[in-house]
Amino acid sequence: MDEVFGEKIKQAREAWVVMQEPHVKVKNKLTEKHKAELLHSLQPVFAKLNKDLMLEEDYKVYRMLKELAKELSEEYTIKVKVNGPNDIVSGLKIYIPVERNQELWTWETDGNGETYITLTMYGFMKAKAENKIVLVLKNGETIEKEFKITSKTTEVTFDLEKNVEVYISPATVKPGEKVTITARVSPPGVYNAKITVTNVKSQISKTFEKKTDNDGILVFRLEITETNLEDKLGKNIVKVEILDLGIYGTASFNVEESVEYWSGTWSGKFCWVLENEEEDCWEESGKWEAIVSGTEATIKIYDEEGTLLGTGSGIWGRDIGDSISFSVSIDLMENPVQITGTRASTNTVEGTWNVRDPDGSYASGIWYGTIKTSNNP
Repeated sequence: MDEVFGEKIKQAREAWVVMQEPHVKVKNKLTEKHKAELLHSLQPVFAKLNKDLMLEEDYKVYRMLKELAKELSEEYTIKVKVNGPNDIVSGLKIYIPVERNQELWTWETDGNGETYITLTMYGFMKAKAENKIVLVLKNGETIEKEFKITSKTTEVTFDLEKNVEVYISPATVKPGEKVTITARVSPPGVYNAKITVTNVKSQISKTFEKKTDNDGILVFRLEITETNLEDKLGKNIVKVEILDLGIYGTASFNVEESVEYWSGTWSGKFCWVLENEEEDCWEESGKWEAIVSGTEATIKIYDEEGTLLGTGSGIWGRDIGDSISFSVSIDLMENPVQITGTRASTNTVEGTWNVRDPDGSYASGIWYGTIKTSNNP
């Protein structure tokens, strides 16, 4: 019974499905038609949405271009400052290197060494300008400085270094020769220079004044004369002062102490006091040789046969009439012999000598000599 009932239910279900197939097909057709009609009706809406989106994008691009144009046309200022003396920093040429129309990108400093450059980024890019300022000094030399525009006002500063370089040639001279003193002043310009030459040994100074040329160059030639030569011998310091800038430079040179060789003769009387207080006197003579450097000299005393009797040192006058004095120890006497004289002429000397020992023995005489042409005594 149950089996028959189940089979009938199954047949009934299958018959219902068969009956529903036309309805499903109709439903699908209706759905597709509705979609097509709906899509067609929504076309204007989609078109408007698309147009609105395009307009919004165009507006964004427009706004971006407008902001860019505003930035490109915005003015920026570069303040250029040149530090230094007013007469040096005024009227200096300043420029930004560009590919063309360089004159439009060239300026000049005012009396305070300043200039203001106004530019736009559009003009800067169009001119293909470089990111640097070039300063042209009055002697034609150039100094460059790079810059970056990061704000409405950018400052570029040039500090013209203040210094004096001093050169002397030759480094060593002899009396009668000249030295050339050359000074280079920075920044370049015409300055009043004070030149002081000081001898290290004597501390004697002499001052000169001279102007530099337009390039800040000074050339001064100094002759080493024979007058007061002893105050010039050895090392000399040269100081070049630029009072307008408050700076100075130094250098040195040497005056070579020329060596002179002299020789001559001496003669005189020696008297020894004996134990019985009697004197034993005799005549003696010989030769002498001296080496003179500046006003200092060393001397050697010889007998007639060339035997060295003694040596000494002393002062030798350089000019005619100057005095000469020596103290010489010799084997014949206990006390040193005192030699005095004068420079009788440029090439001759003459004088006297004497000595007295504690026991009363004594000696005195004269001496004479001339300068030698040979470098060997």
